[in-house]
Parts: sequence; C-alpha cells; structure tokens
Amino acid sequence: MRPREDVIRVVILDDHALFHQALMSWLQGQGPSIEVAYAGADVTAALAAAASSDVVLLDLDLGPEAPPLTDLVGSFQDAGCRV
Repeated sequence: MRPREDVIRVVILDDHALFHQALMSWLQGQGPSIEVAYAGADVTAALAAAASSDVVLLDLDLGPEAPPLTDLVGSFQDAGCRV
C-alpha cells in the first residue's frame, strides 16, 4: 500500500555510506514529492522497503556476499519497483 499518490518513494541500496547518505540528502532536498524509504547496504531491509516504494537506485557492485545482480533486480521488480 503506497502512502500518497503524489510522492515518489525511493529505495537506495549502496554499500558506501557516504554515497547513499549524500544521495538521500540531495533527493530529500528536491521537495516534498520525493521520499527516501530506505538508504543503506542491507538487502533485506531494502527489499522490505521496496514493497511500498516506486523506484530502487541499486549499486551494481554490493560486494562478494551480495546476491547476484540479476536476482536482486528481479526481486525488486517482483516487489513492484522500477530499478
């Protein structure tokens, strides 16, 4: 269930804290029409947030422990998010 129709909800999945914090700050500064639902490196938390989000900004290299990129993209798409 999406909170508001006029808000774009974004998930940022990136393992570099400085990058995802800066991107989150920039997006939040763009006005009330963009809301960051999650920003961080936790795949499970990002997938949970994706259920009520519109788009995922996904790091292409999350490290050796991360699921394969094609699996991640498919999981986010299955949750109804654009990647």
